[in-house]
Amino acid sequence: MTEEKKEFSKISTEIKAKIIAGVMAIVAIISPYAFRYYFDHFDGIYIIEMVSLTWIHYSNTIPAIIFFPLLLVNNPINTLLRFWFVFEMYRCYIRKSSIRRALYIGVISELWQLSIMMYHLYWGLLFGVIQISSVPIPLLLILGVIILKVAKPPKPLGLWTDENNERESTDDFLSG
Repeated sequence: MTEEKKEFSKISTEIKAKIIAGVMAIVAIISPYAFRYYFDHFDGIYIIEMVSLTWIHYSNTIPAIIFFPLLLVNNPINTLLRFWFVFEMYRCYIRKSSIRRALYIGVISELWQLSIMMYHLYWGLLFGVIQISSVPIPLLLILGVIILKVAKPPKPLGLWTDENNERESTDDFLSG
């Protein structure tokens, strides 16, 4: 009877981890990760540009959302970091990683966008053109923290846990 409960909890943990990873992957693809505010000399207006992995929004005279899936490869480091965070959240829920590691990777993925902002700000200050450029929007990290707070992941298996000892003793009994 206890083995059935363990199998059921293991299956439900894996299903829960896949659902969380799926939601996080959809948010990683759809949610904007940065915006820019700049002056367009051609139209003579200020424009807000929001960027996602699959679309761009320009608040020009005719606001437009342009769906362009090839943006996934436009900024490969950002794409890899966002999906690494999703993968680490999955690993956290299947007991292969810790919450701390998942949060560190989420912060690293957002620091990448912050470093791009600092780079543009540095060159803007160097040449006397001060503008807000590539401000990060940490929606994926915020969602990850909310999910970790609401649906607590199980603790990862340690080196000397009861489950590991039970598995080893069963293997020893079967082999010898």
